[in-house]
Amino acid sequence: MVTLTIFATAFVIPSTSARAAIFMPVFLALASTIGRPGVTRALALLFPSVILLSAAASLTGAGAHLVAADFIRRSGGEAPGVLGWALLAAPFALLTSLIACGLILMAMAASLLVVVGGAGGYLLRGGGLADTGEVRMAGSVDPMLSAILDQAASGEEIAIGEGQRTVRLVSAFELATGQLCREYELAQPGEPALVSVACRKTSTWQTRLTVAKPEGGDGYAPASSLETVDAFLTLIGAGQPLDAEAEKKALTGSK
Repeated sequence: MVTLTIFATAFVIPSTSARAAIFMPVFLALASTIGRPGVTRALALLFPSVILLSAAASLTGAGAHLVAADFIRRSGGEAPGVLGWALLAAPFALLTSLIACGLILMAMAASLLVVVGGAGGYLLRGGGLADTGEVRMAGSVDPMLSAILDQAASGEEIAIGEGQRTVRLVSAFELATGQLCREYELAQPGEPALVSVACRKTSTWQTRLTVAKPEGGDGYAPASSLETVDAFLTLIGAGQPLDAEAEKKALTGSK
């Protein structure tokens, strides 16, 4: 929808700079509303790419088009008019705009698959699962962790068992279907933290995504894993994080 809207403006606003200025508030509003860095970066690529590519659809879309038409006329050829140019160039401009949109979406999906695949291999090899007691990071969530997901508020950090493992509740949100999901981090000594998304079906929490969150030597956590979570939440249609009151009602099952 965003791609097609930007494309259509090429016929009524004969300036790429003007279209960029007009769509800047739209970009900022979308980025603020969605609030996910990975999606914001994708939109930051999509908007200028489609603005530039769609300009080819209109004779007045760029000054170079008028120069080209005048050159054809001076060379003895029949220069296309506004309608003729659109008939010739609009299909190509629309195709390249849609391809750019598709490539950006594919890049988001590819980053998700690569990081999730790497995290899956990490978990299958036993990484992050050594000495985790009853906590399991695949399939149905363990009853101990389920109890925490059912009761703890976002922002809380809770110790698990007698070890030094902790669970930090990041947020709670609902899918378009109304299903309640939670994002949380599991930290344990000597192992990378695990960022997970679990959704509740009836009374059972099921893990939907788990990615490792490695830290650099200076304590800086690379953004790739968090961007993967952002991309995953976008793909499953996650809503905005619930506020404290809405979260409490969702956890207790009341409206």
